[in-house]
Amino acid sequence: MYYDKESIEVLLRLILELCGEDAVKVVKVLLNEAEANDDTLAEKSGMRLNQVRRVLYDLLDKQLVVYKRDVDKERGYYIYTWSLNREGLREIIRERKRLVLARLKERLQYEEQNMFFACPNGCIKRMTFDKAMEQQFKCPLCGSMLQNFDNSKILNKLRLKIESLERDLAHR
Repeated sequence: MYYDKESIEVLLRLILELCGEDAVKVVKVLLNEAEANDDTLAEKSGMRLNQVRRVLYDLLDKQLVVYKRDVDKERGYYIYTWSLNREGLREIIRERKRLVLARLKERLQYEEQNMFFACPNGCIKRMTFDKAMEQQFKCPLCGSMLQNFDNSKILNKLRLKIESLERDLAHR
């Protein structure tokens, strides 16, 4: 399965957040391998075997990897072959995108429902009408009269990003 660059970046950030740096190393190897045993993962990730196994069990607990168990007939012990749980990863990425979409919609609502003011000298980037009123529409740092802040560019960017995420989520 192919992941686009943006999805890989989202996935790796999530793996880092959920499981840590060692898990990112293991997942990077698994992104390039259809499946791999723990020895191969240790070698390609540059980690010790016991570290890799610990990470794999953590990823398994979070349903991010799956494994097949075979018996090594010569040695008589089990060999585990690991691969990414592609559907689990897709769902995690979709869920994260839904969360981002919800936050963007909240931000859009905030931007639409508020009037903003800013210092003409750049001291204060912007503040809401209520805060500006508390300051008597004067910059608390330099005393200049605050000016209306046009947030139409912010609104447009938020709307475009929301549309993009909604399209992406509808197509998957």
